[in-house]
Amino acid sequence: MKRYPTPEKPGHYWGKLVHPSGMPEGEEWKSPDWEVVQVDINDYAGKVGDREYLGVHVPGIAHTQWVEDFIWGPRIPDFRDERDQSGLTEKELKAQGARCGCRGADDMCVCQNVTDTTTRAERAQRGRR
Repeated sequence: MKRYPTPEKPGHYWGKLVHPSGMPEGEEWKSPDWEVVQVDINDYAGKVGDREYLGVHVPGIAHTQWVEDFIWGPRIPDFRDERDQSGLTEKELKAQGARCGCRGADDMCVCQNVTDTTTRAERAQRGRR
């Protein structure tokens, strides 16, 4: 796999941990192969390029790792399930509003902008994927 630039934003990436941070003596955290890791903002007051601005979560390792501890592969595109997309129909908007405390009166409320669990389940039953 060719080398990719160090991540500058949160997401899932292919990576190889080569310089583990905080590894206890007697354990081996280095990645034997490429694996999917999650990059998140660790320090909201920091900026891109600061050592602890982004933290990396590696499966099986509880201790946060840092982006410079890795050899990087490509970013993995975000999974977007169509059932989770807004694009609510008028009928769905009214139904979600009826289930919400705002009763559908607040167009900034999440019930008017994001599919809820019931709407996703109804879409799944109708076969809309």
